[in-house]
Amino acid sequence: MDITLYSTPTCPKCKILETKLWNKGYEVHREMDEQVLIDMGLKSVPWLKVDDGELMDFVTANEWINNAPEVRPE
Repeated sequence: MDITLYSTPTCPKCKILETKLWNKGYEVHREMDEQVLIDMGLKSVPWLKVDDGELMDFVTANEWINNAPEVRPE
């Protein structure tokens, strides 16, 4: 699963999502390049993208994480 968290280094909501994902065993790529965020039209953070799906705002991403299964090592 490819998970990207669009964030900034000081965003507290971003850290919440990242920590929750890690606690469930997911690997997360944090995209913090401001130019990438600007080019995507993002004016705030956090935004979460799973695989090739749509971007999720904080509330939607938090709900998705809460309902996501834990990842078990093989």
